Amino acid sequence: MANSTAKVFTNSWKMTNFQILMLSSQKWIQSSLGMQIRTLKATVSPAFANNQKEGMMIDKQAGEVVSQHEHKRWVEFNPSGSTVAADWMSFLSQKIDWSTFIDDKLAERQLEKLRTMQAYSSERRRELGGELAAARFVVAMNGEVKLHDDSHIYSRSTEKDKGLPMEKTSGLFVEAIDLSKTQLIYEGIENLFQMEKLVHLSLSSCSRLDEWSISRLAMIPSLVSLDLSDNPFITERSLIPLQHLPKLQKIDLRGIKYFTDLPLPLIYLEQMLPNCVISTDSDSSV
Repeated sequence: MANSTAKVFTNSWKMTNFQILMLSSQKWIQSSLGMQIRTLKATVSPAFANNQKEGMMIDKQAGEVVSQHEHKRWVEFNPSGSTVAADWMSFLSQKIDWSTFIDDKLAERQLEKLRTMQAYSSERRRELGGELAAARFVVAMNGEVKLHDDSHIYSRSTEKDKGLPMEKTSGLFVEAIDLSKTQLIYEGIENLFQMEKLVHLSLSSCSRLDEWSISRLAMIPSLVSLDLSDNPFITERSLIPLQHLPKLQKIDLRGIKYFTDLPLPLIYLEQMLPNCVISTDSDSSV
């Protein structure tokens, strides 16, 4: 317990010092760049004002101001040139919100890590078989799996009592998957393809799912029940690909803020899947 507390305190201390370092760097950069900008303006502005006297000429192709006497170049924005050079004075004087910049970079790194972890592996599928590979992926994602003709629920918490097979097993079929409240993303859904008897799938409260991710569920035609409730980034357009799930009998769409009372895609889905019951926040089945 003491080691864990010390580790948390150490990580917190490192992050705090990192932020202090970045803020200090920001002030130094702004101070240094400010001095350079003032020097550039003091040097360039008189040259522009007296370009005839100083023997200045404009290279319209490169967008640069060239001094014939001192052979110095200053970058200047020239929209009529064939290549548009950056306005360095504006660039150097821009303000950067380092706190937002750091948050964005950390979010990008986390997303890249998720993509790597959830990437589909054809080699793993060959070694374990499609059903077992999918089941082990779900458990690794901290989800739950139920196999056909097996009442046991497989998960990380129950793995010590009874775990999934480690090798390819004939006659093994996945019946139900629960990936609720996980970090499942677009790339990870490919791991759920090609399961012959998957009938129940819960993706409730998966904060990273979007309409592109949901469109991939059309590749699981055996689905009978689908829970997409409480997903913040699912839109009405996400429903259209679900028409390709002919066995679907139940869809839970409660808690999706982008839906109107009765969006047209829901009406269209009802026509395409007349035996499917769709649950929404209006407490009416479309």
